[in-house]
Amino acid sequence: MLNRTLALILLFSSPPAFAGEFNQKSELVQTCGACHGVDGNTLLPIAPNLAGQEPGYLLYELNAYKTHNRMDDFMGTFVDPLTDEDISRLVEYYKKQKFIPMASTELPDPVLLAQGALLYKKEIKKVGLSCADCHGENAEGVESRILLKDFPRLAGQPYDYLFANLQQYAQRMKHFSMLGMKVAAASLSDDEIKALATYLSNLK
Repeated sequence: MLNRTLALILLFSSPPAFAGEFNQKSELVQTCGACHGVDGNTLLPIAPNLAGQEPGYLLYELNAYKTHNRMDDFMGTFVDPLTDEDISRLVEYYKKQKFIPMASTELPDPVLLAQGALLYKKEIKKVGLSCADCHGENAEGVESRILLKDFPRLAGQPYDYLFANLQQYAQRMKHFSMLGMKVAAASLSDDEIKALATYLSNLK
């Protein structure tokens, strides 16, 4: 609730938009930056980094929110008013931003790191693929797979964000038609999700 309140405060105190290509002072970038950072590197543990994310994936996600194929009241508030041009310019802006890993003063549990690495590269029998087959050997994201769109970068995403989303997929609570993810995550226990989130959040 605090994070959402902060986002709304920043939304209504953001500076005027600039014409042309988006920059850090553009109104829409400032609005999105309340959660995702004006340079696409989030400061909130529950919000994903957008800097350097696969552009096809971002385009797909934003359009899914706009068409309500992906349901989220909070994100819908921001995405519903966007034009196709707004979305394209946002995607282009984040594509150009450099991903900067979130600094941490805590050393990750080496046991969880090792377990997460094994899980990430282990074949999931129901789909015949591993996480790495879709998201890249180092979770760097994969561009343009036929029919399957782009796969997002998971490396360096915040632990809380990764854990919450994997848990929702595992419990089929995710209100989104990512059937492949729901099947892939269905057999994961909370301990395995914790290991995967630890491993992925510590990849750079």
